[in-house]
Amino acid sequence: HLRIMPGDVAATDASALNFRRGESIANASVVQVPSPASMRVENRSGDVVDVVIDVTGYFLPTSALAAPVATAASSGLFNALGEPRRVFDNDATWLPNGASTLFSVADGVDGTRDVVPIGASAIAYTVTVIGPTGAGHLRVMPGDQAETPTSTINWTRPGERIANSAIVAVDAERRIRVHNGGTSPVRFFVDVAGYFAADGSAFHPVSPVRAYDSRTDAAGPLSGGTSRPLNVATVAGNPTATAVPPGASTRATPATTLPSSSGPKYPKAVNSESTAPKRPAAKGRARMSSRARSRRPVGWPSMVTF
Repeated sequence: HLRIMPGDVAATDASALNFRRGESIANASVVQVPSPASMRVENRSGDVVDVVIDVTGYFLPTSALAAPVATAASSGLFNALGEPRRVFDNDATWLPNGASTLFSVADGVDGTRDVVPIGASAIAYTVTVIGPTGAGHLRVMPGDQAETPTSTINWTRPGERIANSAIVAVDAERRIRVHNGGTSPVRFFVDVAGYFAADGSAFHPVSPVRAYDSRTDAAGPLSGGTSRPLNVATVAGNPTATAVPPGASTRATPATTLPSSSGPKYPKAVNSESTAPKRPAAKGRARMSSRARSRRPVGWPSMVTF
């Protein structure tokens, strides 16, 4: 997997993109950037991986917006967390197939209070499925919604470890509901990367712009188990991994930390893409990391969204 973080964050445990060998896969992500704009990427895979990051937009404080724009955006302004926070893990009791579970995302599983504060309307999160015994999918919806036909994450083989990022509204009690549409019980956890509220930053979309490509970098591919600071100005990103090795996954975080939660993961050769918001560091930099068993280099073209 790959991990992405702000340039002034040294490490994070959260993966931003997980992939299988030979897979082309993408994920949308948001990462905080310090000033000057930079990010950090870490390769936690065991083989060479090309990653592309294209910037598709950026967030600005409402104080930097014209009044009409700020007013229009006030119903859903984004607040990125310094590092993704785990708010749910059902390791003790796996969710049965065909069943749903309702839980709060307000506090972290480590006891951190108000990860998602009162008044938040939605969260940007990553959901990770661990070792299912059969194929299936999960559906994620607001806590006050009984059902949805839309799947958030799908898997096709037993024992897979796979993640995907998305945005979902929360109910007044800061809860979401998850339904197991698979063929067997499943363990999963949820990491919150940020939330939407009346105060925060407004998103500004732009035409995708390539922010980094390791294939054209004099430093060469990113070796497994290492991280590299990148001089980019990105806030929301879409990292894509191509021809990745088995067992790899990616994580995105501010440049001063390494992610603990993972994005998409890849048990065999794949090109993969996934979406997950991340918080940029104070100077506009981010870090990406890759997790895998070997230390062969990983190259990646970068796609980031401001």
